[in-house]
Amino acid sequence: MNQRFKENYEKKLNLTKDSHILLALSGGVDSMVLLHLLLNLPSHIRPSISLAYVNHRLRPESDAEAEFIKKIADQLCLPLSIKEWKNPPDSGIEKAARDFRYQFFAERMEILKAETLMTGHHRSDQLETLLMRFVRGGSWERLGGIRWSQIFSPGCLVRPLLSFTKAELYDYAQKENIRFVEDASNEESEFTRNRFRNQIIPLLKEENPQVEYQVQALAEEIQSLSAVTEVIFSEKLTEVTSHDGKELDRKLFMQESEDYRYFILKLWLFQELADQEIEISNRSLWDILRWIQEGQPNSRFNLPNAYNVFRSYEKLTIEKEVKLSDTNPVNELVMNEWCRLSASESLGFFEKEKFDSAEASCFITVNREDIDLPLFARHRKDGDRMTLKGSLNQSKKIKDIFIDQKVPLEKRNHAWIIQDISNRIIWLVTYKESVYSVEPSREDEQYVIAFHTKRGELTNDYT
Repeated sequence: MNQRFKENYEKKLNLTKDSHILLALSGGVDSMVLLHLLLNLPSHIRPSISLAYVNHRLRPESDAEAEFIKKIADQLCLPLSIKEWKNPPDSGIEKAARDFRYQFFAERMEILKAETLMTGHHRSDQLETLLMRFVRGGSWERLGGIRWSQIFSPGCLVRPLLSFTKAELYDYAQKENIRFVEDASNEESEFTRNRFRNQIIPLLKEENPQVEYQVQALAEEIQSLSAVTEVIFSEKLTEVTSHDGKELDRKLFMQESEDYRYFILKLWLFQELADQEIEISNRSLWDILRWIQEGQPNSRFNLPNAYNVFRSYEKLTIEKEVKLSDTNPVNELVMNEWCRLSASESLGFFEKEKFDSAEASCFITVNREDIDLPLFARHRKDGDRMTLKGSLNQSKKIKDIFIDQKVPLEKRNHAWIIQDISNRIIWLVTYKESVYSVEPSREDEQYVIAFHTKRGELTNDYT
């Protein structure tokens, strides 16, 4: 077993004696065997090892197991970090415990400058994981199961024991007199994984004693297939998107076959929502595809967590919905100052003599006598109307202005409106000027309202 471990280690990892790893230690046979195997590597490839242990305090034996870990670390003269889980939730304990552990491991890697986290996951864990995912349903990529290595925190997460079954680990521990602790809760049927481990998998092994090896081979094949398809559909996605992948061209997208559209859409949603922990079901993917094909040219498809896919004629984007309400932020404009609205937008209000046009992306001029100060900047509200410049004092709904200019839904809710204290709309910024916008004059006392954006050149022609 030492030789197999060493061969895999050298083949798949680029670690040396100068490398630093963090080993997630549980005290169970898997992580204790992994520690033993690492310590038995030849000195020229054996890395520096730090240990990390989480005391979940969910069982009476938890504190005794923590003491066992401390003694092991002291005997081996290895640095050990322990963290206690003090506030477990009432439900969803398995996921919450896992999230807590890996958050702790990420913190320790950052502090220790360790480039690799190692865990004791083995081939039997792989079988349990794949069966659970298969029963729960989801995308086919999830049937790739546990990966041998993946990006994690500042470095990577590696599972060097995936080629060994738990039975092999027990045999090795007995042969090498390795001490470990048994988690009595592994026999309880309260947890899903335990039911699969203790009730379902033994039946599968009766049918095929090699089921762990067969499933591992299948998982590796699915992982390889997933990597290949990601390359193929990443190239396709690039062909049908623009603006760094944020805008999907519907016309180009619809030229692909239905099967290709499914995977292109899936990859696009995954990339755009990667930081939001939003999962889109297969049924929802097909619903979105149908909406893209048959939906209205200016509409939206609702996603979880207030996100939407917006369709503006032949363009598709993903944005978080901006709720319209009277509680929308209102920014008062201070004379002769810029007001920062967002990371990329600012509005300024100036006496004409103190205004530098070089600082603005666009601006309008108003007569002092035509407006009532102060001025405010806000987003649109239902029922907003403005009297347009050159319209013979006829007012028009802001909503209709956007429709006429074919402004995408997601941009409408981000547009800025300038109004005075009398609630008269002075400017629909970058889209329409009101009747209060006038030509600069040397004779009249005038103000300038200016807008600055870092998003690039303005594309709206407003009149």
